[in-house]
Amino acid sequence: MQKTFEPKFNITSRITASLTLIERARGFLEAADLSEVWVREMGHRALILLLTGWHAKTRGDVRGGGGLGMFCRVSLCLNVNKT
Repeated sequence: MQKTFEPKFNITSRITASLTLIERARGFLEAADLSEVWVREMGHRALILLLTGWHAKTRGDVRGGGGLGMFCRVSLCLNVNKT
């Protein structure tokens, strides 16, 4: 007999508030008529912030993110610097 997956978690007020913010942003972006260039540039910017550990550093996490080395490898693959 195969066991079924039964996740155990609590949905807190903080999680609910964060999900609400995400949904608002998603709704805005779906309703907005954004240029393809703008969307691509924002995607590259988000990737840069993620890989350089910006989010972790602003939260006081000493581990940081993927680091500059990882950013350089990924940016070369994705041609981030080309328009």
